[in-house]
Amino acid sequence: MLCVATAFSASAQKKRKVNKMNGLSEASETKKKYNKQWIKLRNHGLPKASFTFGTVASRVSYLTDESNVVPSQSLTYFSLPQIGVHFIPGDNFGFTLGMGFRRGKYYYTTNGDFSNDTSSLAANGSWQQNFMNLGLNAGFTYYGNISKTIRSCTGFGRVQTQIVHFFWENGIIYAPSLVNEVLFVGQYRSLSNGEITRNENFNDYTIVFNGEPKRGPMLFAYSRMGFRIQNRRFGVRIGPSFEYQLNSNRGLVNDFTTHQTSIMTYGLMLAFELI
Repeated sequence: MLCVATAFSASAQKKRKVNKMNGLSEASETKKKYNKQWIKLRNHGLPKASFTFGTVASRVSYLTDESNVVPSQSLTYFSLPQIGVHFIPGDNFGFTLGMGFRRGKYYYTTNGDFSNDTSSLAANGSWQQNFMNLGLNAGFTYYGNISKTIRSCTGFGRVQTQIVHFFWENGIIYAPSLVNEVLFVGQYRSLSNGEITRNENFNDYTIVFNGEPKRGPMLFAYSRMGFRIQNRRFGVRIGPSFEYQLNSNRGLVNDFTTHQTSIMTYGLMLAFELI
């Protein structure tokens, strides 16, 4: 009888083990499951999918070889509300699909003569060009862990955390034009087939073109990096943003320019994330 009692006591101790993590006690299989969740948190802690809504505010530099066009970089900008869906199937890499309405203004001055296929223009003054594009973007993102803090743990369920990641997103933006409005202040004279169609001196910015967009779709390469801060089911992404136009367009001086132009932007992104 003494041998049977000793064997039973040893068997019970073998089947039941104590996991001292958070003072919990559980069977071996449960402990393995819990430790597996703990290791997963330690490795990355990223959600498999999330949704963001934010904005990007940028300065715009446009590049052109047109000698009679002088950009006013200090006043030129664009901004957009941006929505995105982020998928993170791995520990450190994911991809993003997004859309944004891009609004902006270009300011520049001219002093000279311009012409296209059928018309010519003499413009001595300042230009303001208002535009709106619909930007569709797709990109890949790298995530690197920086810090994490355990917030709460109940049973063997999901561990809630506050996590900080470094992120670096790179991709392509396709942006068809929706609005293209051109205003001018100064001396303006236009000719069509040798006949004067407009000869005015504008003292204030006046619309000289407002109709169907003449600028074709723009194609940008973009890069965004910064910090992603997560607390439970909410997060914030903040950091610098950079874009460079891959194709070329005209669109300056009401399409009287003969040289192509392209755009480069740099600014700041702020987005709120829902997990």
